[in-house]
Amino acid sequence: PDVNVRGDIHCLLVGDPACITGDSRVVLGNGAMVPIRELGESHLQPINIPLLVGKGYRRGLAKVFHVYENQPIIEVRTESGRTLKGTYNQPLLTIQTDGSGNVKYVWKRMDELKVGDRVRVAWWIPCTITSEVPLNWQYADRRLGPKRKAKLPKKLSPDVAALLGLWLNDSCIRKHKVVTTVAEPYLDLVPKIVGLVKKVFNVEAKVNMRVSKKGTRMAVVAVHDVDVAHNMLKLKDRMVPPEIFLSGNKVVSSFLSWVFEADGCCFCNGRGRTAIQLKRCVGGGQFLRDVQLLLTRFGIRSRINGNTLYIRQANSIEKFHKHVGFQSEKKRSALEKAVAYVKTRKKRRRESLFERIAEIRHLPPEVVYDVEVPGYGQFVANGFLVHNTAKSQLLRYVASVAPRGLYT
Repeated sequence: PDVNVRGDIHCLLVGDPACITGDSRVVLGNGAMVPIRELGESHLQPINIPLLVGKGYRRGLAKVFHVYENQPIIEVRTESGRTLKGTYNQPLLTIQTDGSGNVKYVWKRMDELKVGDRVRVAWWIPCTITSEVPLNWQYADRRLGPKRKAKLPKKLSPDVAALLGLWLNDSCIRKHKVVTTVAEPYLDLVPKIVGLVKKVFNVEAKVNMRVSKKGTRMAVVAVHDVDVAHNMLKLKDRMVPPEIFLSGNKVVSSFLSWVFEADGCCFCNGRGRTAIQLKRCVGGGQFLRDVQLLLTRFGIRSRINGNTLYIRQANSIEKFHKHVGFQSEKKRSALEKAVAYVKTRKKRRRESLFERIAEIRHLPPEVVYDVEVPGYGQFVANGFLVHNTAKSQLLRYVASVAPRGLYT
């Protein structure tokens, strides 16, 4: 009766890998966000990386890294614009209500999900990062020319992040210069930009005043420096630099503030017509989703509609005012007006932890990845609560039942 082992048993374990695509950003234990493919290098590689598990500050240790080739993909998009790509059997946490009104939480495979189902998302990502991320900026190669003037920063400070946020959207980057045009209503930004350039690079920015055909004034702020321009050329892809996702909240706040200053606005026209807006005209889908993910650092809820990101909920408008804000007096004034209005709204919508699925797409096969988080069995990826794999635990259990078996 004490024997539970049969040495001659034959076991065949068959299953598809439940994984997500390599570009899905998982949240480390300190709040940094990295693509899951960067957590390891090979299949079944032992790792020891803390991950947030979608329960406040609670962390779980990712122990094993998984890689699988050529797997069919499903993409899920929620009503707020969040997206996640994974295999057909990748479970997401859903909420369901039976006929009696009882609520239960169920893990459902992505191929079982339907438009209208509600999935668990993370609206707040705690961050404990305080140190500044090192920058690997290099001086431009040249044999002839004037002596180098710029001093390249070694770490990503809030001031460096401010210039990245500004130049990412509102600049003309060439091989030898970076040019920003400031329109007349926002000319108070010019001294700030000149001061940031001097503080970060120890270079004097040149300011030329011009008048448009319509008679409005504008300032052209130009940084004529090969080394500065050389390192800013990477911003021409108009994507959020990866170092921003590894930085603390002070750096992220500074970056977002100048991003919204460059391409954002705020308007207050009463109920249902008060919002903070960020518009991206070209290739803005992934950029807006990255900004949306960064906003969760501060508990700010946003929604993407086409090429525009909106912040409409009263609590989120107040949090944006507190943690991010604008830089110009005109936009600051508009934000103050919006905050004053939403504070008068006593009846506010209850903030849910679940979002409805708006679209499901079937995509070509890709390389997919996963990690094992024993104890919690879940982690956060692209703002979704994702169930992790447990394949190696299953194999260890079966090995205890049939220790003389062979497993592949």
